[in-house]
Amino acid sequence: MSEPLSKIPDGIRYYFGREARLRRSVGYGVMKLSWRRPADSDFDHVAVFVTTKPGGPPRSLVYRGRRQSYVNRRFQNGLDYRYLVVSYDKLDNASGGATARVPPSALLRTPREGQVVRSAPLLRWTPVRKATYYNVQLYYRGHKVLSAWPARARQALKQHWSYSGRQFILRRGPYSWFVWPGFGSRTEARYGPLLGLGTFKVR
Repeated sequence: MSEPLSKIPDGIRYYFGREARLRRSVGYGVMKLSWRRPADSDFDHVAVFVTTKPGGPPRSLVYRGRRQSYVNRRFQNGLDYRYLVVSYDKLDNASGGATARVPPSALLRTPREGQVVRSAPLLRWTPVRKATYYNVQLYYRGHKVLSAWPARARQALKQHWSYSGRQFILRRGPYSWFVWPGFGSRTEARYGPLLGLGTFKVR
């Protein structure tokens, strides 16, 4: 069975700026960022900046106006998005801004990103509309150790399993896992974009 290729981006923790009360709503291929408009009488507009580059500040302008939300309908799940929302007054003076991050694991439910587990976990993720199956890939220290095609939005891992003619056991250490939705018959191998990337650690 053919399968999509994996790419492991770097990740960092995220937080929301309190002044703007930023909120994010993430779906498959779409993300909505909303905020509270400043109460200042000289408020003029807000600007939204973004980056998906690890370590780089949000500099790409994606919205400028007076609305209280921004929607990205070309959102790529599995990338590390960091947003900066800045408000401006009528003299174009800028506020310090508020930040939000949408991590690559936003649509992955369990285990939580970076969670430490002591036994084989149940991998769960947000279902994708019209997906008929999924491809789940598991990596141990950068080496692929499993590829599976569950029909539901979950995959139970085991202490022992076989993959590509080899036998594996759940070892201590870091794991990464990826999920892609599939559409139609599995033999067609029609995959959508990456749904998410998560990590966990076995102790």
